[in-house]
Amino acid sequence: MALSRPVTLALLILNSMLYLIIMALAGWLVSAIVDPDIDFLNTVSRSGETLYLMTLSLISGAAGLGSSVCGFHLLHSSSTGSYNACLGVGLVAAILTLEILGLSSKAIHVGLFRSSLVKSLESLSIIASSTQIFYVISLIVGKKFGDFP
Repeated sequence: MALSRPVTLALLILNSMLYLIIMALAGWLVSAIVDPDIDFLNTVSRSGETLYLMTLSLISGAAGLGSSVCGFHLLHSSSTGSYNACLGVGLVAAILTLEILGLSSKAIHVGLFRSSLVKSLESLSIIASSTQIFYVISLIVGKKFGDFP
């Protein structure tokens, strides 16, 4: 079943773009907090969960980009060591992104005031968590059917 490699590549490209956008949006939130000219509570968010969302987004974005780099290396030069490392980093990134999914879901459910930037960060993190899980599943399926050593 040689379908796992193209699916894995497509998910890698999608995850790379999603994590770059998530890190850019979280970086803008850091800039909004640090900038004294922006009234953070009235323009961005009135809830304290935004700080946790920002912090976890930066951490999971870094782990997700690490997972993507490791995945590109795996597709370029397959070896057992790179597969194991790639799967481990992918699982860590998936767990961190699932934490953001839970935080975003709670914020959406409570319905507190948030700017459109925070709402887009929440929605992109929900999408990134599902694609990261599919990426890890494609790695496992590829290993089972012999696409990866």
